Amino acid sequence: MRGTMSFILGILFGGMIGAVAGLVLAPYAGEETRERMRANVEEIINEGRLAAESRRSELESQLEQLRGR
Repeated sequence: MRGTMSFILGILFGGMIGAVAGLVLAPYAGEETRERMRANVEEIINEGRLAAESRRSELESQLEQLRGR
């Protein structure tokens, strides 16, 4: 039981140290970091949409070929 409590406390303590270190050592301010993350997410979503549209077009073309048009 004591070993388990020590382990849990170690995880919590390590997590707090990691969070503080991340805040102190972050290369950008909070707003700039959020804006960069937002831009990256939007780019990934747009790339996904383009890939889906491309694949859909390919599949529709293949379906038409199979139907004999």
